[in-house]
Amino acid sequence: MLEYGKFKIECVKKRVKYLRLKITLTGDIKLITPLNATKFQIDSFIKSHIEWIEKTLLKIPKSDPNLVKFLGKSYKIKISNEFKFSGEYIFTPNLQTLNNYANETLKELINQYIAIYSPKIGKSINAIRIKNMTTRWGSCNSKKGYLNFSTQLIQRDKRFIEYVVLHELAHLIYPHHQKQFYDFILSLMPDFKDRLNL
Repeated sequence: MLEYGKFKIECVKKRVKYLRLKITLTGDIKLITPLNATKFQIDSFIKSHIEWIEKTLLKIPKSDPNLVKFLGKSYKIKISNEFKFSGEYIFTPNLQTLNNYANETLKELINQYIAIYSPKIGKSINAIRIKNMTTRWGSCNSKKGYLNFSTQLIQRDKRFIEYVVLHELAHLIYPHHQKQFYDFILSLMPDFKDRLNL
């Protein structure tokens, strides 16, 4: 673990050519380095990315260990025989019941948004997977037609989830983040920039 001022950075050496920084959805910072990277190279790289780290961390919602986020709203958990939402509380027999409900709800939303946008994409979707992803909200393998979504999306507003679904679908046509990619998203979702902080 490396320390740079207020930041703690996990350093992982791999068979890669370039240094790369990742920040997880929970705010953990990870540095991927080549096996032969020197301390000078690592120090220089991190120092040149301090401003990026600060800006990226500011975008991550602060979490309260006593609260659960569900579709953009915060709830307190109460253990009960019955599962239900009531005001600011979620009543649930156990956390597994809540997790199952959250995963099913997210699956339904993702399928709903895919049904809306996939006809406009015109590409085959061969697999839709929802799994624990800590560094991104979604991913797309455009060659195989695979779409992956993070289970943590359930914490965000529905409109943000809809944007992520369209974002990954758009990668089936444009496997990059160049102007064409964002122009295409803009044509289908004119307010997509407003949704990024929901």
